[in-house]
Amino acid sequence: MKYLIYLILTLHTAIGLANDGLDHNSIITWQDDWALADDFDMAIDSGGYNLPSEIAFLDKPGEAANDPLYFILELKGALKVITNERKVYTYSENILPLPQNPDRFDPVGAAGLCVDQKHGYVYVTFAYLDKNGVHRNGIIRYENTPGRIGIEPNSSTYFLDLFKDEISDTSHQIGPCVIHNDELYIAVGFGRAKNESQNLDSTLGSIIRMSLDFKPIKDNPFYRDDNKVEARDYIWAYGVRNVFGMKFIGNRLFVTENGGGVDKFNEIIKGENYLYDGSDWSLAAKALYLFSPAVGLVHLDKVDPNASSFPKKFKDAFFIVSSGTPGGFGPGDHGDRSIIFFDYDFTENKLSSAPEHLLKFRGQSSQLPVSIEFSSDGLYFVPMLPNSEGKSYVFKITYNINNNYPNKLINEVNPKTLISKYGCRGCHIINGKGGGFGPNLDNNLAARLYERLNSNKYEEKIKLLNQSENNIEKYEELRSNVISNKGEDRVRSWLISFIQEPSFDNNMIKMASVNANQADSVILADYLLKQKAVSKNSVSNNKIKVFISRYLPELRYRHIIFAFFIGIFVSIIIFIISFYIKRK
Repeated sequence: MKYLIYLILTLHTAIGLANDGLDHNSIITWQDDWALADDFDMAIDSGGYNLPSEIAFLDKPGEAANDPLYFILELKGALKVITNERKVYTYSENILPLPQNPDRFDPVGAAGLCVDQKHGYVYVTFAYLDKNGVHRNGIIRYENTPGRIGIEPNSSTYFLDLFKDEISDTSHQIGPCVIHNDELYIAVGFGRAKNESQNLDSTLGSIIRMSLDFKPIKDNPFYRDDNKVEARDYIWAYGVRNVFGMKFIGNRLFVTENGGGVDKFNEIIKGENYLYDGSDWSLAAKALYLFSPAVGLVHLDKVDPNASSFPKKFKDAFFIVSSGTPGGFGPGDHGDRSIIFFDYDFTENKLSSAPEHLLKFRGQSSQLPVSIEFSSDGLYFVPMLPNSEGKSYVFKITYNINNNYPNKLINEVNPKTLISKYGCRGCHIINGKGGGFGPNLDNNLAARLYERLNSNKYEEKIKLLNQSENNIEKYEELRSNVISNKGEDRVRSWLISFIQEPSFDNNMIKMASVNANQADSVILADYLLKQKAVSKNSVSNNKIKVFISRYLPELRYRHIIFAFFIGIFVSIIIFIISFYIKRK
């Protein structure tokens, strides 16, 4: 009995310590995961999802509180409908023809979603494992009363026969769908074999076009009127790799496409071969704009100047989601895990501004931004993975110059985000990742710089530079700041100056200026000087954290569970000691 009392008292004490030791003010909030551009605000719109993959709004939602407003598709085969009052209902929970493992994350499943309110249809595209364990593509149509979509469908129809002999694959499956002029357009990835993109007898690696009842349209460019239903009858354009986003602007279809080493933004023309043969060189052919290196372009949308709260200056802007690479942790290495936007000249058919960021992931966990869509009150945004609290949300981004959003891109203080902002890993290895053009910045950079910068030889070099006829006043000021310091302070001062102006003490340096400001340079320098070689254990620890955040309750209850197990462990130790003393 006394050992039971030991257990109860120890558990009570452990829980008390856990409660007392928890700093509620230090809890990470969802805002800590995202840095946002100036003049924009962001808020949670709805939540409670499991691996959400796409969002789609009704064209003309009703005004009643319980009228559907938008749909959220979940990768594992569920479809949720969200009403005006932001209640979330399960519209369908068994989309896939054969159930898949719900506890395993694979980049395959329900991926494409489009709504035809006029005819009362909701379409979902998906890949699934058939009874033989082979990935196949498919489409399902949910039927509702025309003009009136409710919180559950009246019926549904599968369309699988067209794809029954084609092998799909993870990340290379059937994808987005759009409805235009009462016709259904769907993008299909190349599957497992890259040469399928050049095969007109397969839908793989193509854009297909069909009626709303899944029939081929006779003016498709490769249609044959031979009483046979074949892949070529549906193909509208081919030779693509993985189109992840589609958007009609008038009668013009714009897409985002994933490559291996590069991604592209492009316009798709009827009957065109986009030449993909398995190489990045072929992917680059006929591209309007290339993103190099690849950043994982996913969905895209464009501001409707007549139905959006965004100001007129964004009337020609495309917005694109960049997901980055599955399995990555923290901010993206090349500006990925973000929302990108740029202006487009529809007359000259080219970008009229360089891409820039609206939003960037700044958290330390793994995340995959996947979907956006404009509505009249803002830009809705969907990340796929749960946050550090194990929660998945739909966010709404609004234009508001008087906002109080705490984390702004312009004031970003996360060094990993700044490394992404300035493209440091394009040339340097940092924390085990990056290019080989410049010096490796891991492995005690401070020690490597210390000896050189604190030598007489370096000080003589600075004197000669200051006496040079080609001396630049700004550079001389930076050099003076460096020389006025000694030891480790000189190393820090030098690195801050170098990040701002790489040629300040060496006009033969190959590194170009990245236009880093003083504040960012200080943050980067302090981070790099503490940098060591990457450890495999750190990657494992991050994966454990993600596992815990997903399968344990949210943060405010999680410490109680930890305390419970701590209490059991301590009680066992006390029991053993007491038993040992009793025997003595």
